[in-house]
Formats: sequence, structure tokens, C-alpha cells
Amino acid sequence: MGQYAINAAAGTYAQLQQFGLVGGVSNTKIGITVQIGYNNNQNQIFTPENTETVVDFALQNSYISFLSYWELARDHPILPDFPQNGPDCFAYSNGILENSCVSQGNLEFLHRMNRFNSPAGL
Repeated sequence: MGQYAINAAAGTYAQLQQFGLVGGVSNTKIGITVQIGYNNNQNQIFTPENTETVVDFALQNSYISFLSYWELARDHPILPDFPQNGPDCFAYSNGILENSCVSQGNLEFLHRMNRFNSPAGL
């Protein structure tokens, strides 16, 4: 899923270039927002490792100025009363997730994204 986010950002930038909206007086910047964990389709899973891929891309491309994710309330480990594997967790929640349904630490997506968003790149 990380590559999907990268492809979307790179494709958006390429289209802006085609329309002449990049360079010169235009200081075009693009933001990337991902949906963490299981997405609306349980075959689409954005993992903490995908975050690293997207952050690396953002750090290498100056036209990326913003990274975010949906949503902070989901950025914690699978809740104790939920099935502990991703597909069952997703099914149990009826697609309305109260956690990411992936193996992760508390606020792990936030901490990984902060490597891009923090002033010192930490």
C-alpha cells in the first residue's frame, strides 16, 4: 500500500508538470494522506513498514511537503476484545475500525511519520 501512495503522489506531480503548474513562480507542493491499517477493502492493508517507504520517498522529493494519516484514533494495537489477527479483527469490527487491526505499537504510525514531519527530521 505504501507504493500506491507514492504512485499517486508522483502521478499528481507529473500531471501538474504537464499543465505547467510546476517550477518558475509556482512552488507546487503535494501532501500525502494514507489510511492506516486495514482499509475499506480488507485486502488493502497499510502497515507501519509502509510508512517507512512513504517517509523515505517524501524525504527524497522536495515537492512533498505534508504527510498525514487517517486516523489518530486507530493508531494503537488491536484491542483486547477484538480477534487478534487482522482479517478476523476487520470482520469483527464490520469495517468500522477502532484500531488499525495490524501488529503495531501505540502511536507507531505517528512516531514513524514524525521522521518527516519533525523540524529536525527525527
